[in-house]
Amino acid sequence: MDDRRNSPRIPLDAPCLLTLLVNYEEEHHAMVVDVSRGGVQLALSPGPGLSEVAPGMPVTLQNVPAPLNALLEGIHGKVAWVGVRCCGVKLNKELAIDSADITDLSRL
Repeated sequence: MDDRRNSPRIPLDAPCLLTLLVNYEEEHHAMVVDVSRGGVQLALSPGPGLSEVAPGMPVTLQNVPAPLNALLEGIHGKVAWVGVRCCGVKLNKELAIDSADITDLSRL
């Protein structure tokens, strides 16, 4: 898979659970694996509809717990790629945060 990111991916030491709203209606539980300014990698919980998550689908991140709530709650993007029970989301707008700030968040 080509690495097309413009900013580094920061793995989270304590991944957080959130709700992924796909196509504006289908909710999936997911865990944030890592964050970059332009996207997030999510581990998807098994369940109905998981196989329907596909590249290009619009998504919204919801119910993001602290400390990532202020950074990721309500963020919109599109599924960029799908793997086995995981996906990458390219954000519609880059996060207004630098790599050092993301690294600090990953330690909380």
